[in-house]
Amino acid sequence: MEKSAVVNTEVTTGNFHVFSSITLEPGMDSEVSCKIINNLIKTESESRILISDAFYPTSSPWITPFITILVLSSCLTVFVTYKWRQSFKEVLQSQKETNEMKRERDHEKNAIETERMLDQISIYEIQKESERKPVELELRRAQSHAVAVYLESDCKHPDITISEDGRTATLNAKSAVGSLVVVGKEGYVAGKHYWEIKVGKRLDWELGVLSQAERDRTRKGKFSVPLGEERWALKSVRGHLFSSQNEEKIKQMQFGYYSNIGLFLDQESGKIYFYRACMWAPLLITIIDIPSTEKLHPFLSFGEGALDCTQDILEIIHIKIPLPFQKL
Repeated sequence: MEKSAVVNTEVTTGNFHVFSSITLEPGMDSEVSCKIINNLIKTESESRILISDAFYPTSSPWITPFITILVLSSCLTVFVTYKWRQSFKEVLQSQKETNEMKRERDHEKNAIETERMLDQISIYEIQKESERKPVELELRRAQSHAVAVYLESDCKHPDITISEDGRTATLNAKSAVGSLVVVGKEGYVAGKHYWEIKVGKRLDWELGVLSQAERDRTRKGKFSVPLGEERWALKSVRGHLFSSQNEEKIKQMQFGYYSNIGLFLDQESGKIYFYRACMWAPLLITIIDIPSTEKLHPFLSFGEGALDCTQDILEIIHIKIPLPFQKL
């Protein structure tokens, strides 16, 4: 159905403006005409307009399939995205659980290793304690025979000075040569005797006893020649320990410096014992047999004095006899 409307407007000149509109719907006649009739002069004029179908809005036959496909594609995209996120979350959760299980296994493994190490340390400490106790007891028994050793100022190398109390020897010249020895005043022919010497951090020294004959020979030679065979001593050369009995290197425990050396002369058994005299970690270093029956004198030596610049003092330590022990 056509819908039309006409509006007439008179202007001041007596003319009229005529506005006419018509609404056409698809499927109707696409031709529109306008006819003007003048009855006064008996004339008329007509205009025709042909309206193309292109001016009519029409819907494409593909719009419905397109919308359907678009909706399905959107749904598929949403579904795929959802499934991917779910899968990603599952992978993350799986990795998290795997990492957590790995951490737990590592923690358990570390705990087991720590416990094993602690057990080994405990076993080692028990073993060392069981080893230390007998040595500590032996050292205490040896200390029950402590004697006061004094150095003889008339029986020493010229480059060594003895303190007034007779307990400290000081090496005065780094370039000193010969036997850098100081001999003790006392000599022993029988019994058991214990004394200690503080070597500190010095790397070169020699401690022990020598026979009366060796003492006299060395003194006569003014300490210009090395000590002979009639000495029984523990020697340190650049921190490595040797026995005068066979000149073999002694295996050392990892206790750092052997600061104090305890010497136990047992003339009843013909032996001299050398200890690391430290109560928290006592150690029997070595035992040397003494075949001589002569009077034996304690001695100390600076060893290769020119090579050792760490310390120039060796000191006799006078110790008190441990109270729980009597001389045995």
